[in-house]
Amino acid sequence: MIEDLIKKFDSALQDVDNPLLKQPLFYNSPIGIRFEIGYGDIDKKENYLNNAVNRLVQIYNHKAFNPDILRINVIEDDCFVSKPNILDVCKTIGLGEFVERIEKSDIDEEVLVEHQLYWKIGKDDFDYKKLFFEIVHGDFGGNRGFVSSVYFLDTENTIIFYPYDDRGADLVASDREKIRCFYNSFYEWILDYDRDMIYELFSK
Repeated sequence: MIEDLIKKFDSALQDVDNPLLKQPLFYNSPIGIRFEIGYGDIDKKENYLNNAVNRLVQIYNHKAFNPDILRINVIEDDCFVSKPNILDVCKTIGLGEFVERIEKSDIDEEVLVEHQLYWKIGKDDFDYKKLFFEIVHGDFGGNRGFVSSVYFLDTENTIIFYPYDDRGADLVASDREKIRCFYNSFYEWILDYDRDMIYELFSK
């Protein structure tokens, strides 16, 4: 079971042609869509964050998306992020047993330790709305550990949904036709900066 979750996620990364999970996810995967999720008056923080969560919920609940693996990356630091704190939040939203892989890398003579946490999930068996709120709230006084670290994988369709922070979310896939329906349903939400590139991909 442990190896299955990790192997399936690694296999999906190969299929979307981003085996090392390079960031930004959208720019390092040939097939994808980048959505703008935060909108409205940013000074009206509650409305702004609620708008962002609402868009994430609609994308997540699209009938063409059936996530079955959740991955959260945790890179601990002295100030903002700790694995125990992340896990405490995960428990409150209904995420229980998980499996872990630890990756170490040297950056500027400093050893960076990344905890990759994996859960087997059903689409509705945890409080995904609260998880989305944690992600978008991270830059507004929330838990920074959920920013740019949460990935939902639909293994059947090889679709990865990556809501990175209050500004946006990436959707990447191995097959353009698997996400064309998202392009059609949420066309108005596509980030303007990348709209021409995404239009070119889906106009072929």
